Amino acid sequence: MEFKRVTEILDKAVLDVPEKIGFVDQNGQMTYKEMQDASFKVARAILKTFGEKPEDLQDKEPLPSATLIEASNDIGAVMHGILYAGDYYSVIDETMPNERIEKIFENLRPRLVIANRKTEEKARSLNFDGIVLIYEDIIEQDQADFEIPKIVCEEVSTKLASITFTSGSTGNPKGVMTGHNGIIYPSIANRDDVEIIFTDHVGNQSPMYYVMGVLNFFFSIAAEATCYFMPKWLFSQPAELVKYMVDNQISIIDWVASAVTVISRFSAWEGYEEELNKYLRTVTFAGDVASTKLINKMKKVIPDPKYRQGYGATEFYYTFLYHMTRDLADDERVPLGYPAEFVTAYIIKDDGTAAKDGEEGQLCLAGPGMALGYLNDDAATEEKFQDNPLNPGERIYMTGDIVKKNEYGEIIFLSRKDFMIKHMGHRVELGEIELAASSLDDQMQCACIFDKEKEHIIMVYVGRLEEKELRDKMKEKVQRHMIPNRFIKLDNLPLNQNNKVDRKKLKELYIG
Repeated sequence: MEFKRVTEILDKAVLDVPEKIGFVDQNGQMTYKEMQDASFKVARAILKTFGEKPEDLQDKEPLPSATLIEASNDIGAVMHGILYAGDYYSVIDETMPNERIEKIFENLRPRLVIANRKTEEKARSLNFDGIVLIYEDIIEQDQADFEIPKIVCEEVSTKLASITFTSGSTGNPKGVMTGHNGIIYPSIANRDDVEIIFTDHVGNQSPMYYVMGVLNFFFSIAAEATCYFMPKWLFSQPAELVKYMVDNQISIIDWVASAVTVISRFSAWEGYEEELNKYLRTVTFAGDVASTKLINKMKKVIPDPKYRQGYGATEFYYTFLYHMTRDLADDERVPLGYPAEFVTAYIIKDDGTAAKDGEEGQLCLAGPGMALGYLNDDAATEEKFQDNPLNPGERIYMTGDIVKKNEYGEIIFLSRKDFMIKHMGHRVELGEIELAASSLDDQMQCACIFDKEKEHIIMVYVGRLEEKELRDKMKEKVQRHMIPNRFIKLDNLPLNQNNKVDRKKLKELYIG
């Protein structure tokens, strides 16, 4: 691997193409050199605030800094600046309630929060003991009064680069600890697999507290391409979103399945088919496994780009890519495909033995991109990061995803381990019911939840079909014990902060 620290990816781009526009947001654009200069200012501000000396960075133990800035050029400079200062960052969703942020801070214990003018008031209202710095003040006032040295670290995989907080099963946010390798390896592998080139315009539609946003940002830099931070408001206006893509000649984009469903529902592609076929080179579906029927519809309208399914987790950013080079039936599962070259994938059954081809088991992963564990949570770390029963001495991440290999040797996702239920005496995968429903309507977006007390399967959905019609059609697709007991039609499904269907919210609303 050519990089040992995340910041070296930007350093190389600055050496190669310092004056190239590398970053665009709704407020302006930055060259690669301007991004590095802004990052150095942030690093100097951190060091000055705590009386630290540049010459001591080599042996410094990384410390936590948080930031409350939305996806933008600014957040890119802040993330790099924290890393250049020898620390690790945690990007916090600025729209979260103070109570949840303060829970995160109880675990993270940041000594510093970097906000901007937009989020300054919120940052200062938080109950924590650290210091608040304002990005605009740093950029306006800081002078280049000392150099930021390059930190050389052979054991970089053990050094923290970031903490990403996800929803924990106890209700407390869970901090995933990612080392430098956990960002470098997936970024470079994704760059090479997608074949991103210097002239590409990467549409970054995800927030930077979500792994898709981080990967889009860093693999764009690794390719010395241009990263476009797409404004959040566009995703509530599908026609404007497509127009933005055309106007900015977006060529590489990772789609969350829910976003594409909305665009399809409103036929936002209409009138832009020629331009989208001209500019789009690669479309990747990630976040949730996309509806095959929706993908097939999109490929008919926009056939020229390459289509892929991406798979990863907060604990292992990017692990699989599937190039959709063969036709998939509307009711066929989109394969996860094959592991990236730096990933070793195992399918392990409950008894600790390897699943044979066609047998189901839990997907477990190993490799240098794996997270270091959960912040201040040894029990959760021991549960999810275990010794490999198939290769003792090797540490693996237990994904909780149930998979199998199909007849092509491709790994396909079946269900989450916690989505499996017993209904009417039968073992049922809720994901299989969702797949069957999504094949009936290209605008279908659905989620199944299970009421254990009543032993009812509940399907909450958005689509054109009414309940009776959907129920009748489901009888043709699945066995009787898999037909939901209750159908609830909505205008929109609730989404969590990562734009995935918020199943926890659905359970609160319809089960209690």
